[in-house]
Amino acid sequence: MNIKSFPKYFYVGLLIPALFLPGCGAWDWVKSKLGCSPAGRSVMSSPMTNVAVDDTSEILVTINGKPAVTVKSFERDFDMLMEENPQLKQVLPFMPEARRNFLTGLVNQEIVDMYVRDNTLDQKLEYQQDLERLHRSVVRMLNTKYFQQAHPVNIQDEEVQAYYDANKDKMQELVVSRGGCQTVGIQFEKESEAKTFMTKVQNKNISEVAKTEKMTDKVRDFKLVNKQSVGIDTTLRNKIVTMEKFPTTEMIKVGDKAWWVIQVTSREEAKYRAFEDVKQPLRQVVEREKSNEALQKAVDGLKNDMKVVVNDDYFKRSDNAQQPAMPALAQAPEQAQPQQQATQAVQEAAPQPARAV
Repeated sequence: MNIKSFPKYFYVGLLIPALFLPGCGAWDWVKSKLGCSPAGRSVMSSPMTNVAVDDTSEILVTINGKPAVTVKSFERDFDMLMEENPQLKQVLPFMPEARRNFLTGLVNQEIVDMYVRDNTLDQKLEYQQDLERLHRSVVRMLNTKYFQQAHPVNIQDEEVQAYYDANKDKMQELVVSRGGCQTVGIQFEKESEAKTFMTKVQNKNISEVAKTEKMTDKVRDFKLVNKQSVGIDTTLRNKIVTMEKFPTTEMIKVGDKAWWVIQVTSREEAKYRAFEDVKQPLRQVVEREKSNEALQKAVDGLKNDMKVVVNDDYFKRSDNAQQPAMPALAQAPEQAQPQQQATQAVQEAAPQPARAV
């Protein structure tokens, strides 16, 4: 799709997340909260503004008579936005007001920062608790990032090809057409009726015979039947997809009260997107899976080295305490499903430092 065809508000939407970030830029803000000195900035920056004390560039914005944004600080933050969001570079030519809008965002955030500080909102317990949670989350995110970098994986083209071959039937994005057997059939309630119709068909076209017998309204065109087909009885589907001779006509019993006379005229092979067209995104998928495996293996090894001991008795006591409330779980597997789902949800929500980021 031509990038010029997108409406202007689409591009503006890309900038919105960046416009209301802290004045020093998202990562600068995080670094400052972690006690770091952002690269390229003096640690003597004024606590009231986004301008370093040694910044003598042209002033763009003042607040209460003090420099809040200079050309140097503005260019630094705007360049950082472009670096962290490469997709924005493609749309900038279509957003003549982008730089001015970004400046407005910086000023807006500076005002919010000053309001929070001047009204001591940052001293509230809830604020400090939120800050601590953010601090902890960011530290864990960065630790995971650098742990991953310390355990790189090297993916070969053969691995990507093998993944493609093994999953092309499972990933809808790779399937152009699932193919299948071109099938038409008529259902009968009595076996004798099915046999009678079967003898009339023989090597003839089933639809033409049905027309002669005034049964056109009973003809069902299944079109292409394959292993993933829905809306067709499983027994019937499985029988059809295993046929190897075409055209062929057979009578198939389904359940206790149904007989089908089906005619399969041809088979169409499944079609997939060419490997070369999806090679790069699949490489990323394989790389992510291999990376997660490598990280988990590394973590497991470190657990042994660090002699990690888990107090399972705590969970056993907790499980035993809850057991009287759910006495029927052992006898009713279907009732145990919510518990299994809850357990899975808890496991997924738990910190997993070995996952790729």
